[in-house]
Order: sequence, then C-alpha cells, then structure tokens
Amino acid sequence: MSSTLRGIISQGKGKAKTQLGNPILVKTIPVMERVEAVGLIQCDPNTSLVGLNQHLFTAGERGIIKIWDWKEGVLLRSLGAGLEPEQEEQRQILDAMYLPSVDTILSVHADQNIFFHSAKSGSLTRQVIGFNDEIVDAVFLSSPTGPSTSDCNTSDTHVALATNSSLIRVYSASSLDAHLLSGHSDVVLSLDRSAGGHLLASGSKDNSARIWAPSNSSADRVQWGCIAVCEGHAGSVGATVLSRIQSDNDARPQFMLTGSQDRTIKMWDLRDVSLIWNDDGKLLKCRSLVTHKAHEKDINSLDLAPTDQLLASGSQDRTANVYEISYRSACGGRSSHGEIRLLGTCKGHKRGVWNVKFGKTERVLATGSGDKTVKLWNLDDFTCVKTFEGHANSVLRVDFINNGTQLVSSGSDGLVKLWNTRDEECTATLDNHEDKSTATQSPSTTNTSVTGHPAVDEVLRSLSNPDLALLLRYVRDWNSNARTSGVAQSVLYAIVKLRHVEDVIAAFGDELSQAVSSADDLPKQAGGRTALKELVDGLIPYTQRHLSRLERLIQESFVLDYILNEMDGDIFEGEDHAMVDD
Repeated sequence: MSSTLRGIISQGKGKAKTQLGNPILVKTIPVMERVEAVGLIQCDPNTSLVGLNQHLFTAGERGIIKIWDWKEGVLLRSLGAGLEPEQEEQRQILDAMYLPSVDTILSVHADQNIFFHSAKSGSLTRQVIGFNDEIVDAVFLSSPTGPSTSDCNTSDTHVALATNSSLIRVYSASSLDAHLLSGHSDVVLSLDRSAGGHLLASGSKDNSARIWAPSNSSADRVQWGCIAVCEGHAGSVGATVLSRIQSDNDARPQFMLTGSQDRTIKMWDLRDVSLIWNDDGKLLKCRSLVTHKAHEKDINSLDLAPTDQLLASGSQDRTANVYEISYRSACGGRSSHGEIRLLGTCKGHKRGVWNVKFGKTERVLATGSGDKTVKLWNLDDFTCVKTFEGHANSVLRVDFINNGTQLVSSGSDGLVKLWNTRDEECTATLDNHEDKSTATQSPSTTNTSVTGHPAVDEVLRSLSNPDLALLLRYVRDWNSNARTSGVAQSVLYAIVKLRHVEDVIAAFGDELSQAVSSADDLPKQAGGRTALKELVDGLIPYTQRHLSRLERLIQESFVLDYILNEMDGDIFEGEDHAMVDD
C-alpha cells in the first residue's frame, strides 16, 4: 500500500520532505485471511491524486471483498456472502480489480465465476458464469414482471440449472445474463417450479429443500432469493415437486412433496410462503404435514398429476408407486392436514426407476429406467401397456409433449429420443450430446389461455354485462343442437373460468334494468336471478344428453379398438384352419 503514497509530500512547513519514489510504511491493517488481491478505490472521480483517496479493497480465501478506510484501519463494508468452511476452497477469490469507469469491483473466483459489485452501493450488479460442470436438472421460470403472459411463447423468461454444485444457476432466456443462488451447503440434486413458474423449489444433499421467489424488480433486473426452508429428512433430498393447481386469486402453491435417500416422502405446507423475495434475511420454516415410508431403496423421482390428486414415485428398488393425495388447508381454527395413501405399484423394470411422469391429458404414467427402456402404465390397474426400447444405456428423463401424443426421453448414452405413444415408434434421435443427458424440460406454452387464443380470452374478460347475458342466451340456444353443442360447451367453460359468478348474476340484473328503461312496447324478458335460473334450467338437460352421447361413443370406440387388435391377431385363425382341412 505504501508504494501508492510516493506522490504525497507530507509534514508541515519547515519539515523534511519525503523523496519521490521511496515508499514508506504508514499503516498495517490485519485482514485475518490470505489476501489474493488489493487495490485503491477512487472515491472522488474529479481528483487526479490517488493519494487523496483513502479507501482500498482486499479479496482472498473467504470469497468476499472487504472495503477499508486505510487511514483509520476500519472495515467499512463486505461485498458478497460469507462461506461455510467446506466451501471456501471452491469459491475463494483468485484475483480482483477496480474498474473506475463504472465504479465497480470485479472478482474472479476459484469456481470460474466472475462477480461485479458496485463500489458505491455494494450490490451485486452482474455475474459471469464460466463453467457449469455436470447439469443435473433444469426448469423454466417466469418473471412476474416479465412479458405479458398472454404471449405464451415468452412466458418463460429464465431457466434455472442444478449443477454439480451447491449454487443454482439462473439464466435470462433473452440476454443470457446469469446469477447464482446460494443457500444450500451441498450439491443441489433436483428442481421444480410452481404452476405459474414464479416460485422455484430445490432439493439438496444437505438433507433440506428450499423455496425461492423472485424480487419485485423490473423484468431485466429480477433475481430469485430463498424465502423458505424445509428440514426434516435424514438423507439427501433427490426429488421435489410443487402442487400443480393454481387458484385465480392466489398464485401460491398449496403444498410441496419431497423424496429422499431415507426412503420417505414428506408433504410440506406452503400456504404461508411469500410470493416476493425481500432480501431481509428472514426464512420461513415450513411444517411437515405427513411422512410416508414409500420404498425399500432411494427415491429418485416424484411427479404430481395435473389435478393434484395422484402422486407417483420412482425408486432404485425397480418399482414405481402411485398414491392418492389429499390436502386440506387451514380453516376455522383447524390446522392444515395432508394424507398420502398407496393405490398401486407398477412392477416390471429390471433396474432402478430414474424418472416418472404423468400424462397431461390421459390417465397414464411414463417411467424411465436403468434397464434402458421407457414403459407406459395404465393407472386403472397399474399394468404396463407399452414399452419403448432403443436407448443404449439408462433412461434418465421422460416427458410428454404435444398433448400426450409424443414422448421424449434422454439417457446416459447422450441420446434424446422422440417417440409416438400410439405405435411405440421412435421418430427422431438427437445425438449432439457428448456425455449423458440428465435433464429435459418442456417450455410452458399451453397453460396460459383458457380458449387457446389469448385474444378471445381478453374479449370474454372485457364483455359488458348486457353483452355477457346475451352471449349466455346464445350459448343456451347453441347447446340444444348437437352440431353446435361443442362450440356452446367451449364458450360456457371459458366464461366459467374467466368470469366470477357475481359478474354473471350482475349481467342479468343490468339487462333487467335496461329492459325497464326501454320502450314500453318492447317485449319484456325475465331478469336478475329468475332469468339466470331459467338459463341454467335450459342448459342442464341438453348438457347431460351430450355427455351421455359422448360416453356411449367412447365405449363403442373401445369395442372398435378391440376388434381391430384381434383382427391383427388370431381371431380368424380357427376359420383358416377349417378351410385348409376341407
């Protein structure tokens, strides 16, 4: 430090002057760690004399930057989070420098990450990730302040990666800017997202699971932070899944399920978690509602059905279990309650089950196993209905795409395969990976619109009350005709999902008011609750008739499938033999 004082002429009038270029020791500051980098911070950009600035920084083995007042020997602030002793070697600072043009301190860490801290505010302004290592899991996230969710192609604004590290990487899908989420003390094994994509769940080898929420910032500055922790497992948490159903007035997931190396599944109550990260250091301790002994070996994967009523688990014991889930939130002085009840077991794999995934539209379950196969299971009797073979090594991930008509799988052979679920045919193989492919994730592109067209959703939301009442009367008329009943049911479903019941009641009330104020010679219609009751009475019988017709059609289709399958088999084999004998 003393070499920077070579330009200072010290002492008062009549005193000896220091020789230029001959440094002298003026201060010793005990930093209490190995220092890898040190430099002066220019506090006043208008001055050209560095010696007039009295702030300096040090960086070293603890992974933090310390800013000092070197004249007083006082520590002013520390930049960066403190590290656990076992993390210091991995994340220690190797070099650091001050960038006066942007008033920023840059630090290079041993895990090949570069951090940019503002010297003025101390905040982390940017992160550059140099090496991801092995990617274990990946999920898409949606910023609450990001692009409008009406554009289903831009709802996924970020992607979170779990790598061979205790840090979670979060990348911006547009700019590829990244930031690291610290909190776990050991390697993160699993990730999952909430129904809206705002909240992130993670499970780790430190026997805990954590919930992460976005900050209330602009879309290009949003960051995620830890808001809750779930502790109670006796082994590594290798599987996490958040509830799938999201209510209209609350984006908060109701519960989370975790699977562990201790062979148990736990349900956690999340009704009190926040949707915004405030960076106040407060963490909610989530309460475990139920602990279920699930398997004889490690649990590798969990998945919830879209209705939140069924849970599937895959284990190293070569089985996949299906459970019935029930959850009751706190109400009327009663605490939250949850239950997990085993319904059946899918047996047939010859090696451990690495991944399980429910169908999005049908009652089926897909499993990927170490025996190199993907199996499709019927959830009515838990029998295997299809087997997909083609991988040269363990199948690590499976997922349904295109409304369940296709299945994607990835494995230790580095291949990603696309299958048609109906004929078990592999339609494409992607082979650009050089090592095993451990994570696959489909973007959310179908869960943002009720009708399938965001513009139609907006029209139904913004309809005036008289127009809404008129539309419902048209729906009643369309519903009485089999040819137009499909349109009527689609519109009715969209209105029920997009408008509150108070809006519908008020619509008929406003219509009555307009009828009273209109000319006396116009025909009067029933209004208010009476008109609504007449409308419902007109919808119910035809709707029941259409439902019965569809059920009969489904039953007839089963008979047709049976006949076609038997025609490909031996149904006419006896007749052929009889003809030969003649």
